[in-house]
Amino acid sequence: MNHSTWFAAAGKWALIWILLPLFCTGLAIWTCERWLNRSAAPLGRTAPKLFKATLLAWDVCRTLPAGLVEGLPTAIQTRHSQYLHRWHFHKSYSDYSYKNLDHGDIRLLVLKRASWILPSTIKASLIHVPADHPLKYEALSYCWGNPTRSHEIIIDGERFMVTCSAFQLLRACRSMWREKTVWIDAICINQANNEEKAIQIQGMRRLYRRAPRVLAFPSSDYRLRLIQPLITRLSVEGIQKKSFVRYRTFVEGPESVPVQWRILAQLLSSDYFRRVWVFQEVVIGRTVDVYLGGLYVPWTTLATALANLPIEDVQVLLKTGASRERLDDDLFLTDGRSLSNIYLMQIVRNQAMESLEYDVSRSKGIFADLNARFGWKLAGLSANDLLIGLFYTNEFDATDARDRVFAILGLMQYNLDEELLRIDYHKSKEQVFEDVAQYLFFHCEQQSSVDILSFAGTGFATSCTSFRSWVPQLEAQRSCFRMTNAINYDYSFHASGDSHASIVRGNIPSSILVSGLLCDKVWLLSGYGPLETQVQYEKNKLPHNVEDINSMIAFTEGAMSLIDQHHDQRPGLQKRLWQCLIAGGDKYTKPYETQFAKSDPVPYLLMFLKAAKSAHSRTEFSQVLAQYSTAENKQVPEAFMNGGIAMFATSMIQICKGRRFGITQHGRMCLSPPFVEVGDDVFIPYGAQVPFLIRKKERIQGSSTHELVGEAYVDGIMMGEMMNSWGYRVVVRLT
Repeated sequence: MNHSTWFAAAGKWALIWILLPLFCTGLAIWTCERWLNRSAAPLGRTAPKLFKATLLAWDVCRTLPAGLVEGLPTAIQTRHSQYLHRWHFHKSYSDYSYKNLDHGDIRLLVLKRASWILPSTIKASLIHVPADHPLKYEALSYCWGNPTRSHEIIIDGERFMVTCSAFQLLRACRSMWREKTVWIDAICINQANNEEKAIQIQGMRRLYRRAPRVLAFPSSDYRLRLIQPLITRLSVEGIQKKSFVRYRTFVEGPESVPVQWRILAQLLSSDYFRRVWVFQEVVIGRTVDVYLGGLYVPWTTLATALANLPIEDVQVLLKTGASRERLDDDLFLTDGRSLSNIYLMQIVRNQAMESLEYDVSRSKGIFADLNARFGWKLAGLSANDLLIGLFYTNEFDATDARDRVFAILGLMQYNLDEELLRIDYHKSKEQVFEDVAQYLFFHCEQQSSVDILSFAGTGFATSCTSFRSWVPQLEAQRSCFRMTNAINYDYSFHASGDSHASIVRGNIPSSILVSGLLCDKVWLLSGYGPLETQVQYEKNKLPHNVEDINSMIAFTEGAMSLIDQHHDQRPGLQKRLWQCLIAGGDKYTKPYETQFAKSDPVPYLLMFLKAAKSAHSRTEFSQVLAQYSTAENKQVPEAFMNGGIAMFATSMIQICKGRRFGITQHGRMCLSPPFVEVGDDVFIPYGAQVPFLIRKKERIQGSSTHELVGEAYVDGIMMGEMMNSWGYRVVVRLT
């Protein structure tokens, strides 16, 4: 670097970190000169005011570098680009064309130093290096967002179009003082070459692991830098209750919430934390830093800070639902997936740090190591890395549905020559999902498990005709709670007892033969239909556990009406209805272990819902909740009070949402997929945690066939009661 370059760099540094703060301080003092009134006030009174003014000026200059340098308004950037387009030399740029990679090579992007005056144009070069080259680089992790390539950068003197999110990321991480070497998938992998994509994706595990730093980029908004002190404080000291009291007050009405909480809610609304590829990138990275408006916060610090948020206050900060509604100009509230995904990534990341400290070949895979460490099991069988990974990442999104599988393969240990798990973008999503099921059934080293069938079934959507009924629909975001628990066997159902799965290939192409017990049939269905909660969120409305009280009331009354109509033929159903509505418990307690066992809380639930229906704010709802939760209310059974009527309502939404209530031929209540039909059979596959509904189809080649409708809750058979009783032991052919 020559002397002129050194002087330029020193001048830029002095301007931003010395002259700019001094200017802000002087401006604040000059503006507050009359307020300070130095001539009349004694020094003891003037000095504190001067100190406060200096602190205010310094806080202002903390955000100015991000606003002026890193967060230059997009409008100015666009105008400058349009101006450059008129230049002859800019028009003469040709489109960039990739050069083929040699075997074992990767591409790295070298970002040139940013222009000080007009930082609009990004210039870079692409270099080819061996994957094990000692060159240091930063691996970039971001959300693709809109796939339209609307922005351009210059690579090796040629034009290269990138997405808006990629452009913002490159502009943010680029340095004004030196060149920076990075790896970014949208540029360093030829996205138009499926063969290259398959090879490069297989090496992403080692690529992110070798990077000295992984830069997580949830958003380009420079205001995110304002929450850095808040995150640091929460991670070190834990949350202070008074902070959330202020936030809760804001949600109920006053606009006095600190701006840090608004920006934290905005951060958690980012789609970045729901991207399935982020799961691999964050878990594998040796050092992960989160970009917050020009500042960098360690991922562990962010995860620890969010882990300190009490669950009851998290429900105030976030809302449950698929859509996002603007609460005001600065704040978005989102569902809880971002928080749960961050928790999950940190847990798996901690295990990855231990699993990958030694030779990767010695590890059984991150998920297998994690399950071995915590004693988690798959329905009593050996833990399978792929299946556990699919359950872990079920709440993550992917632009390409096939990436739901391909992103997990980088975290597991398996034979790269395994054809069914080969990363191949020439395969359709249906073929990829079918290959996953066949691998789990027939090819994995561990004993096969039917738990993957919890992702399958024709009863959850009408748009799954291209899938075979037993093929997992991994791209679908179901509205109902999945009852199979592949994460922790101690908190799961045991409908098949201690039996082991028995699945073989069928003689009909693309069919499987599943052994199990045929024990019942759907006889009656409630006229109300599946429980739906689709109320839009608005300011000062009720929290999510009573978001659609009318639907909950109608669903419960429909179930009670169905029972009353057939009470003579099916005695005892009324006493068991409460248990069916929460599927024997909620997701935080073991099935059948509930404090409501000696009471019938359904009538009190309806009383509670109808009373809460008149509440129009959280304050009024809290008053209703207090009325039905205090010991002074003698009308409510004590066991029901201790459990909490609100928890019962919450559990009901979790279990019943997206399901239909019905009664079986033998008088059992059931919660079924939304597109269940009268006459569907109740089938318990060997090795399964829960029963499944199957539907008889036409005969093929003289053999009877069935389609899988989906998993269901059936009262009285969820803990293996049928395995030592009567029932038809059959082999069902699923197509």
